[in-house]
Amino acid sequence: MKLATPDKVENALRSIRLDQAELSQLNEKYRCASEEAENLKRAVYQLDEEILMVRGHIEALKKRGINPNTNDLEKLIEDRDHLSARITRATDEQKQINLELTANKSKTNLPRFEKEDVLLVQKAMDEKRAALTRVDAAIEVERAKADTAFSMAESSTTIALQTRLENLLADAIYGPAQSDEIEEIRAKFIKSKAATEREREAASELARHTIAGLERKRQQLRAELDQLIDDHRISVWLYLQNRMADRRAVYLEAGRTLAQAFAQMRAFELLSRNLAGKGMKAIRAFSGDISAFELPEPHGVREPALRITHAVLDAVLKSIRAEFDPIRLDF
Repeated sequence: MKLATPDKVENALRSIRLDQAELSQLNEKYRCASEEAENLKRAVYQLDEEILMVRGHIEALKKRGINPNTNDLEKLIEDRDHLSARITRATDEQKQINLELTANKSKTNLPRFEKEDVLLVQKAMDEKRAALTRVDAAIEVERAKADTAFSMAESSTTIALQTRLENLLADAIYGPAQSDEIEEIRAKFIKSKAATEREREAASELARHTIAGLERKRQQLRAELDQLIDDHRISVWLYLQNRMADRRAVYLEAGRTLAQAFAQMRAFELLSRNLAGKGMKAIRAFSGDISAFELPEPHGVREPALRITHAVLDAVLKSIRAEFDPIRLDF
């Protein structure tokens, strides 16, 4: 048994994916060839109808003593012969593709997958799903940042300047206006507030850029996860195939043994009948009158040894008679 390794698993799955892609392409080619053949047949049918009409028209003209021009009829017949040849080619292509499909479907070089191989694919799938979950969570965090960026609190400097400006403006109502200081504080306040707005915009833009990068990462992870989900399904199928092959071999071996034992028991019963009526009874092999035996064949396997017919039973009987030699069985 080959050890489970990422390279072994990946190479096996890549081979299977290529086989599946080839099968898909062949199916598409077969569909196109079939569609072309059907379209051509319809076109030939329409030409046959036209040819029939033109021939009728020509015959009518001849009856009236008019020498008709047969160029149109000859052209129609030529077109029909051309289409018929294309139908033949399309039909031949269908047959060839069908042969390729049959050969592709009957490939038996499937890699042997053990439980450890399946678990490797499953582990990679779970890790990819966890990575996708982390990216989804990060996107939600960045969206929250983008949403809250413009509700960012004003800086303490801006708040202090705003308070000073408001106080100066209030004092100006009751006394001489300190216009120079008001303008100075007002300019500083506007500048500080603009700086805060730039910080908010920068934070929002950073969050948007981060989300864009995370979304691309998420698309990549999603595609990789989808591939791994398919790979996991394939690997489980391969593992089941292997287990089935193992059980099939056991079944066939046991079936051959069982069928042979049945035939031998029946042969011993038939031999014992030579003693019946002379103070002894025939040795029964089975309850009831069972003269034939057949086990179901595994799918896709022809195994005559699972079927005991009268001819097989006769052969076994002769073999056992030979084994009894030199014991005489003719009483």
